[in-house]
Amino acid sequence: MISGMTAFNDTYQQAVMEADMMKEFHLGNQTHYIEAPDDQGEQRAKFRWMMDSGLLNNQLIFGHFIHSDEFILQQTAKAGASMSWNPLSNGRLASGVADIPKYLKMGIRVGMGVDGEASADLADPFENMRTGLYAIHDKYEDATVMSPYQVLWLHTMGSADVLNVKDKLGSLEPGKFADFLLINPKRLGVSLEDPYANLVLIAAERDIDSVYVGGELMVEHNQLLHQDLDKVQSESDRRVLAQH
Repeated sequence: MISGMTAFNDTYQQAVMEADMMKEFHLGNQTHYIEAPDDQGEQRAKFRWMMDSGLLNNQLIFGHFIHSDEFILQQTAKAGASMSWNPLSNGRLASGVADIPKYLKMGIRVGMGVDGEASADLADPFENMRTGLYAIHDKYEDATVMSPYQVLWLHTMGSADVLNVKDKLGSLEPGKFADFLLINPKRLGVSLEDPYANLVLIAAERDIDSVYVGGELMVEHNQLLHQDLDKVQSESDRRVLAQH
């Protein structure tokens, strides 16, 4: 995966180089694009570079992708490109609210992320889903425009689709990796009349009891079962110090 920089570069050659790397090495490309409200005009002008260079394809993921226009959306959908929705980061930095219902109607694939703790403060997917859902409800002034189920789907199957691994991840189905979390519903303190709403509106990272990766139990009651955390931390510290 390339961390694309075309939107922040002043030369068309950057787009050409990224497109060539993607093609030669079969790489994806995640590039932050039209995120901040103050430089959207400059970044929109570079969309043609992405089209002309071949950078705009089904391996390109636009990070944030807030201040788009009709032409950009139409061409993005046509090329099969996708976007990563980062509600916590967008709210923290006052970047704006991406019009996710519109993007989905236009056929743009949407996944979700937090953009890291530098701009999201808390890398909690449950909080991210809540924040995104509330932001869309506020934007449309309509509590029915997006449901808890839809936002949960975007954070799981949507993200797997954006990464082009929906045949392996994102849901529990025969033939896929069994990557999943277990949450004790008693900790939520509610009746499970709508489990999707309970997960999105109430659950938090602290409510996770177990983590399975490939069907193997990896974390139970906040304890790593197959890793020595002290050893990992020590190795991490050593590598950081080695860079100075």
